[in-house]
Amino acid sequence: MKRRMLSIICALALCLTLLPATALAAEEYDFTVDPESLDFGTVSLVSNPSKTVTITNTGTKNIIVRVKSAENPNTYFVLSGNRTEYELKTDESGVGYFEATVSPGSSVHMDVQVNYTKLTDTESLDYDSTITFPVYQDDGSTRINKNITAKFNWVTAKQEMTVSADSLDLGTVGQGYDD
Repeated sequence: MKRRMLSIICALALCLTLLPATALAAEEYDFTVDPESLDFGTVSLVSNPSKTVTITNTGTKNIIVRVKSAENPNTYFVLSGNRTEYELKTDESGVGYFEATVSPGSSVHMDVQVNYTKLTDTESLDYDSTITFPVYQDDGSTRINKNITAKFNWVTAKQEMTVSADSLDLGTVGQGYDD
């Protein structure tokens, strides 16, 4: 019995030494985005809703969330942060941006909106892909990539307008100036 117990302990010890340290410990730099999917529905110049996501640091070290137009990796989305959660900073070129240092277990919010300036010349677009969030390790330069899915259907104003004989009521219309 002792021999069998010793064999089990030795086998367990061998397994633990073969596992990498990262498999046993939480990731140093990790975060979640909630919700994990955004559906903006039909979007146009007239109707362009904003959605808010929560970025939570699930790692063991601080992360940096940066909202800087020049570094936005998303062609079809504009990202913005709540000014009470982000600090206003200026880069070496004098360009302002918002940044938040998020400690383990803490969260910040980010607003996401479809970037209609990239779509104004487009008749229509069904977008079903991802959004990347600008999150970095605490050194401020090493990006941590994480995507969530996003959908929208872009329509121009002319596509949005529909007129039918049943719904068109012009009221009383005269035939000329003398009526």
